Amino acid sequence: MKKIRNAVELSVMCATLVLSLMLCSFVLNRQASSNELRVRNFYREQADSLDVVLVGSSLFYNGYSAPLAWKEGGYTSYVLATSGVPMGVIKSMVKEVRRTQDPKAILIDLNSVIYDEQMETREGMIRYWIDNMPDSENKEEVIRELIPEEEQITYRIPLLKYHDNWKQLLPCLKLSMLELRAQWSGENLVTMGMQTSTKHPKQRKLKSVHGYTKQKELHSLSGRRFQELLDYLKEENVDHAVFVAMPKFYDDKHLQDRELLNRAMDMARKAGFRVYDFDVQTETIGLDPYHDYFDYDHLNLFGQQKMTRFLIKRLKQDFDLKREYDHAAKIRWEKEYDSYTKLFSWFQQRWLAEETMNANYKNIDEIIDTGGDR
Repeated sequence: MKKIRNAVELSVMCATLVLSLMLCSFVLNRQASSNELRVRNFYREQADSLDVVLVGSSLFYNGYSAPLAWKEGGYTSYVLATSGVPMGVIKSMVKEVRRTQDPKAILIDLNSVIYDEQMETREGMIRYWIDNMPDSENKEEVIRELIPEEEQITYRIPLLKYHDNWKQLLPCLKLSMLELRAQWSGENLVTMGMQTSTKHPKQRKLKSVHGYTKQKELHSLSGRRFQELLDYLKEENVDHAVFVAMPKFYDDKHLQDRELLNRAMDMARKAGFRVYDFDVQTETIGLDPYHDYFDYDHLNLFGQQKMTRFLIKRLKQDFDLKREYDHAAKIRWEKEYDSYTKLFSWFQQRWLAEETMNANYKNIDEIIDTGGDR
């Protein structure tokens, strides 16, 4: 009997230890950012349910609204994007899209080609993607490709990186609750990852890039990784990939970014891929640099609506996005649109009142729950 009791006690202790580690991992493996919600919620979308997926950086999640595209375009979409995403991460993102979904179009943000070696290898920006991916062959592959061997263990066991997060427990608990909410309800998977700012832009000495064709050789590392992405897409016959230059406003300091983008767009076109150059269509889209942005290259919700409506028309010209959706899908996406309108109402009120505020994981649930009211 004593041996049995000891065995039971040992089993209970082991089970308690395992459960404690699992709970710690769930709560502490956090980055105090909406990026993790955007990535993790992508995997909660029903398999093969998305018509369009946008892969890239903050230019996409600030510049495009999937709920608005549903309401006015009649198709489902998702922005799988993280802040400052390195070019080396993009191929892995595309692979995950193809592994979990079967979209009619995959839009790929070109912004990462502007990153030099230092920007391309920033740990935090790489972790926004890798640390929120589920375990898979693709995850292991991207770890081996991008991470020095001596650092790879912290990507395979993230708690080794985030164990000190108990010092900022409240943000961790907030993100944990938002993730549980999404998991239990299956609602607002898109909206919970949205971000915006009511900051009024201070654009100065703007330069038009209409007719500006000068090219600059890509940075060594991000350029090589961009070529690897092109090679992968060609080898896999991913002919529904579209490379996108999102609309910015330039000054003398940032013109070299446009030169890098010109080079990347030329490479993509020569490789046989569609390119959407919205940088030279700001007037056609109707974008006002003093009203529709919160800095020189990030759209606010006014600009996001204009950009989304313009992109809807372009996508419908180039791809067959017509299909029937079941009743449950329609209800779910109408809920997304309803939540989006609440966020827009919150944003509009504060922008007009010139209150500089951000919407992100810290307050997005409250904005939606209160209907965007003050």
